[in-house]
Amino acid sequence: MFEIKVLDKSFSEQFIALSNTVYENLQNREWYIPMSQENMKNALGNDMFTVVGAVKDGVLAGVSLIDRTAEEFCDLAD
Repeated sequence: MFEIKVLDKSFSEQFIALSNTVYENLQNREWYIPMSQENMKNALGNDMFTVVGAVKDGVLAGVSLIDRTAEEFCDLAD
């Protein structure tokens, strides 16, 4: 079962690896522009939005960036 959680900087390397895996496996890369590694790391510590991940057994399986603070996101989830 996957756990959905707000990610912190401890997930930066997994975030980068997941993004690279997605990009490398796309059949058509023409319309996809991946975030830079620096931007991914910065996103995890930026209070302007929330990075949510699907985690299973400590391994990051999916990521979504939400243009809301963690507090706003929790309010919406309630």
